[in-house]
Amino acid sequence: MSTVTRTLTAWIAVLAALSLLSAVSQAQVYYGTVRGTVLDLSGGVMPGVEVVITNVGTNISQRVASNEVGNYVAPNLIPGIYRVTAERAGFKRFVADNIQLTATADRRVDIRLEVGSAAQSVTVEGGAQLIETEKGDLSDVKSREVFTYVPVNAEYRSIWNLVQLAPGVNGAYGHTYAGAGDGGNDGYDTNFTIDGIPVKDGWTGWTMGPTMTYIDSYSEMRVNINGTNASSGQSSEVAVVSESGTNSLHGEAWLHYNAVGFQARDFFAPVSPSGPPTWRPNFQGGGPVMLPKIYNGKNRTFFFFSWQGLRGSQSPQTVDLTVPSADYRAGMFPSTIIDPQSGQPFPGNTIPASRISPVSKYYQDTFYPAANTGLNQYRNVKVFAQGNNSYSTRLDHKLTNKNSLFFRILVQRSTPAGRWDFDNPLIGVAYQWRDNYQQVLSDTHVISSTIVNEFRVGHSSDESYYAGPNQGRAVVAASGLQLGNNLPDVPAMPAMNITGYNFLAQTPQKGWLWSTYHFQDSLFVVKGKHNLHFGTQISQYFGTMYPSSPSDAYGSFAFDGR
Repeated sequence: MSTVTRTLTAWIAVLAALSLLSAVSQAQVYYGTVRGTVLDLSGGVMPGVEVVITNVGTNISQRVASNEVGNYVAPNLIPGIYRVTAERAGFKRFVADNIQLTATADRRVDIRLEVGSAAQSVTVEGGAQLIETEKGDLSDVKSREVFTYVPVNAEYRSIWNLVQLAPGVNGAYGHTYAGAGDGGNDGYDTNFTIDGIPVKDGWTGWTMGPTMTYIDSYSEMRVNINGTNASSGQSSEVAVVSESGTNSLHGEAWLHYNAVGFQARDFFAPVSPSGPPTWRPNFQGGGPVMLPKIYNGKNRTFFFFSWQGLRGSQSPQTVDLTVPSADYRAGMFPSTIIDPQSGQPFPGNTIPASRISPVSKYYQDTFYPAANTGLNQYRNVKVFAQGNNSYSTRLDHKLTNKNSLFFRILVQRSTPAGRWDFDNPLIGVAYQWRDNYQQVLSDTHVISSTIVNEFRVGHSSDESYYAGPNQGRAVVAASGLQLGNNLPDVPAMPAMNITGYNFLAQTPQKGWLWSTYHFQDSLFVVKGKHNLHFGTQISQYFGTMYPSSPSDAYGSFAFDGR
């Protein structure tokens, strides 16, 4: 099988974003950032104050210090609930609790230290961020709670259902892929990422859709509708962050059941919908890695695992074919039929069996079902099964107080899903399978209180193949067609188009393999009143289309009765 390959290499290099009036930076981070200014009660800046930003769930902290103008910044924080503390001798300890940090958010927490004993503390409640003052983009954030409790159709339980709820988003979506644009952009101008790794194929610009289907394995989804900065590489962005483990060992099991009969009737439909149910069982669990008497991973090493299946049936397939009647099959016609050899009518308007083409008889007997409704109609309904499995595993580990990393792998495999090809049971069942994989490795290193580096590498792939059920050479040999000896050995059949009857053909072989390799490195530097973000991203896209052209070698034959 010949393969057409297209390789696209995209470079997005060296971004430096400066802010002249305060510690505002437009630099994009795939996780979150906490920044602010340390002041005394008179409004004077306080350099050299240690600020500790602690993830409440994992108890992992990032320690930074305010610089000579009182500014501090802690980038690359996993979305979650944080506590910010600061203290200096001669001042009360400052505590900001319940700081809710969402995906790619830039959260400002300014600190004011009061004169007093360090044994005393001043506590403020952070809560959710209603207005993001550090960036000028327009965005919409959906949290883990939304993923869990918002009613989503079980058959299409996908990120795309939630993306469509963001204001300004438009375009098509589905359970396989979406070319949706947002904020006036089309799908090619929108960047889709999971944990910062692109899940777009470099051929069409669309997403590797199934990688974003299993919403229960994600903790945040942020749609940057417009005004994203240069580090995104495109004018809008859908950024998804995977779920991670915490110090609390926990697990959940869900069954999302979709009963078609419970769905509301369309206003213009004569009857309510009907059909077989679909359900998605899933399980997820996470916590610290604990090996009794060997290793205690609390405050250090965490895991999260999730599985989701798709079980049940596809929507019913209803067929209504126009087929030859029993008389026509026997060569009996209601009107005069002229013998092309003698120029005289066939006796009784009946073509002798010996004069019927063996090719025609083969196609008639093999691919046209006998009428079961009226003289020449065939009707039937069948329900085909469907299913797939999605697995996601993530490991987070703190190497030292200044160095942490995480690794995640996603596998989604679909069982072959079949339907009667060309709505014809005698053509057979055409199947399609589709597999998705993604891996990401990230390392964050706090070089100093004002310099942080983050390295990330990942890979995403999407592969699918589908074809009709018959092998072309076998059909040619059985029918007696003379098409030569050099026909390709591929799923195919010579197509027959007979006026007044359903077209006889099958789906040609098709498929694709999209693969994306991605590397990025970001350096965050706080210098005086300026925040600098230097970064490089290198993505290489491989696109392979499995050609359908060999199927065309078997030709198409048309008969109009003249």
